[in-house]
Amino acid sequence: VAKRGLSLIVYGVIRIDKEYDNYSHYKNLMLCHQLGFPIDMSLKRENDVDNILKSIDSIQKKRPFLEYEIDGAVIKVDDTRIQDILGRTAKHTRWGIAYKFSPEKATTKILDIIVQVGRTGVLTPVAILDPIFLTGSTISRVTLHNEEEVVRKSIGLGDYVTIEKAGDVIPKVVEVDLSKRDSHIVPWKMPERYPDCGSLLMKDEDKVALRCPNYKGCSSQIIGHLKATLSSSFTNKPNTPNTHNTP
Repeated sequence: VAKRGLSLIVYGVIRIDKEYDNYSHYKNLMLCHQLGFPIDMSLKRENDVDNILKSIDSIQKKRPFLEYEIDGAVIKVDDTRIQDILGRTAKHTRWGIAYKFSPEKATTKILDIIVQVGRTGVLTPVAILDPIFLTGSTISRVTLHNEEEVVRKSIGLGDYVTIEKAGDVIPKVVEVDLSKRDSHIVPWKMPERYPDCGSLLMKDEDKVALRCPNYKGCSSQIIGHLKATLSSSFTNKPNTPNTHNTP
């Protein structure tokens, strides 16, 4: 593990001996710092909402220059005795709340738009992008979801688009930069036939998605179905004892 270059930032204390307990989340973290554990030194203790909001604004301005990725700031009750009274749900504490920042955005060019088909035959347009680094990773492709979404955003091949990561994870097209659009670019349209097998596409009643009906003869659907089946078999495989000492 030491060779992986991992690092740690301590952000809380589960339990501390009573003789050292300050009944303060802030002071307990400072104790961690004194003991040699790394903590976020931008940590602040505030007493009113205005100062809390100013601190959040300060963190947001520092965000692009930090050595690690963040998507917001966390506001916590400092008194650990009150924390115990407030308690927690199965997933979250009741004494802390996350203030999420707006996702970071970047502009890049659509180099191509391809159509993918899944195991159920539903077609999904995918934009191939001029690769761009955003929030910790390089983005080179992004789903356009369906034809109605492409039409709604007026997306065309060769357009410059604004990209953001939904939840700082999934990349998506926010909008087209029409000021950079060349005069020859027109909004992209789905093909009438699926390119791989030539089948005429269908639209299910009351649904947005287009579908390739050739589920027996379309190689893309067959491959997609095989991938899903294999993935499911590995995921659902019961744990069995290794009696042969094989890796």
